[in-house]
Amino acid sequence: MLVTLALVSVLNAGEVGADGEYLVSDRPVKQMTRPELQLELKQLEDNRPGIGGPIAMTCVGAGLAAYGTIFLLSASGPSGTGGLFSGSFPVGYLFAAMLAAGAGLIVPGIWLWWNRREPRRVMGDRMDAITDRLEWLDTHRGERERRRYRAQENPGEVPPPPPPPGAENYQL
Repeated sequence: MLVTLALVSVLNAGEVGADGEYLVSDRPVKQMTRPELQLELKQLEDNRPGIGGPIAMTCVGAGLAAYGTIFLLSASGPSGTGGLFSGSFPVGYLFAAMLAAGAGLIVPGIWLWWNRREPRRVMGDRMDAITDRLEWLDTHRGERERRRYRAQENPGEVPPPPPPPGAENYQL
């Protein structure tokens, strides 16, 4: 149980607490400049809570509990599991310890995952919106630069009007 408490404290050490909690900006993404978007994305990536530790704790705990149960049931003799806890080599205590350690890792692993689920979703949605906006800016940047270059190349010239609708259907 001490190992579980140590793992939980280590996994929570990286979380941002209430004192210095990073709040997701509610400023509309379309009003932000490229440097602001990139800074916001970096801050979100740095402060997004991870779920690797809770997943590992849950998997290791489930493995220990499963192996402890399987070994405990398969090693029991005709008199039941009582023979495993007595005699010259009481292996039943090892299997019971595996079960207890497994349960001690499963519960905090699921608890940590559950607590990190909502902040990860909120930050992930914001990161997706910022990434979409950055991609949009990248695709439309060339178009703006071409217009600016044409305007600098011929400052007094008015651009030609666009063709009328359906003009592409006629060939001269």
